[in-house]
Amino acid sequence: MRKKYILLSITSGLLLGFSWPTNGITFFIFFSLVPLLYIEKLTRKESIIKIYLYSSISFLIWNLISTYWLAYSTLFGMTFAVLLNTFIKAFIFTSYSFVCRKVNNKLSIIYFISSWIVFEKFHLNWDFSWPWLNLGNVFSEKIHWIQWYEFTGVFGGSFWVLITNYLVLVTVLDYIKTKNINKYLVSYSVLFISLPITISLLLYDKNFETSNKIDFAILQPNIDPYNEKYGRSNFNILYELEDWINTKIGSNKLILAPETYFSESPGFLLDKFNKSSFTDSLKNILNK
Repeated sequence: MRKKYILLSITSGLLLGFSWPTNGITFFIFFSLVPLLYIEKLTRKESIIKIYLYSSISFLIWNLISTYWLAYSTLFGMTFAVLLNTFIKAFIFTSYSFVCRKVNNKLSIIYFISSWIVFEKFHLNWDFSWPWLNLGNVFSEKIHWIQWYEFTGVFGGSFWVLITNYLVLVTVLDYIKTKNINKYLVSYSVLFISLPITISLLLYDKNFETSNKIDFAILQPNIDPYNEKYGRSNFNILYELEDWINTKIGSNKLILAPETYFSESPGFLLDKFNKSSFTDSLKNILNK
């Protein structure tokens, strides 16, 4: 592999990783894939395996920077998640390169964007689901940029990232070829970045008045998740919840708790769960 291409792969991986929340520079995401797309353009006539290796470098770096913290819980889990995501994303990108060799540019970019978003959708619904690295989630700390997610969902953000990277790539390729800055291409790229943000800011400042209000409480138990949490019974946690409701939560109609709030695994049969003594006790408390 050429050193130039390896450096470009590393650059793409670093841009992806350092754009990610919570402390990333989000703006990097709009051109983070450009170095990798540029490699694909230059090596399109070479072995498809090289494309896979170059893209694997980028996606491995991205995964390591953005999900290293899983190692605090389980080193095996972190390693498995990083390698699996790297493998799949590299496969998607390599399939795009393969398609590029068979069809024209317009069809190939349609395939690239579509296949990536289809993968993200799939990644939400299988046993190894890991949606944190869906491209649209990069804006989780920039909520004033993405108020239009209420219409498109997070996949609208993924589309935004992918199409903007492609526009930046076209601008860069044109400059390399002509040695001149194409003002129209630059304008398209800037417009595609700024227009959704402008729309979002208008939505963000909109005043929504409603007479339908409800009080709710958010619970965040102060329990050590590594040594204490999973040694408690569901009934023990339930009695603590009842005490909180009676003494601190008050008359709130909605209670939000962590997804593993009841952390014991007694092995309920699904068809008998609703008839279990634990479920009856939980319903009695909530019905009050």
